[in-house]
Amino acid sequence: MEHIDVADTFVRFRRLVLAAAYRVLHDADAAEEVAQNVWVRLLTTRRRPRTENALASWLRVAARRAALDHIRADRRARALADVLDRQGANDSCSSSQLDRGDVIEAVRRALVNLTPRQRAVVTLRLLEGCSVRDSAIRLGVAEGTVKATLSQARRSLRATLTDHR
Repeated sequence: MEHIDVADTFVRFRRLVLAAAYRVLHDADAAEEVAQNVWVRLLTTRRRPRTENALASWLRVAARRAALDHIRADRRARALADVLDRQGANDSCSSSQLDRGDVIEAVRRALVNLTPRQRAVVTLRLLEGCSVRDSAIRLGVAEGTVKATLSQARRSLRATLTDHR
């Protein structure tokens, strides 16, 4: 099954992928979004399943993992919004008085100070919501390297952004 007939595979396994994502998310729109990511991943992966049963299993697992990644990314976004809201409430000025452009510019400068590998890990893990495993595969490094690099990047960002305040 080295060559995949995309249209045929999509028709045969679309419901399976959607169902696997929906079981985790309980949201049809989010399941559709996750399913799209699974199909893209199937098309871009180097090691494709060789049999139909293996393909079905691969799609089911990929959908479940992508759905969990979606939940994690959503939680991170909410947590960040809560932190920013609390910080705004604790600061002497209200959050409506904060210049969003200044904050965006500070984050941009902080990201530029990271090494290329740190920027790549931050982008994959925090912005795109990829798992450690998927990030490691995409970057061609060990999972431990992704974890260590993210830790270093967070330290650097924290120091840079704390100085900005």
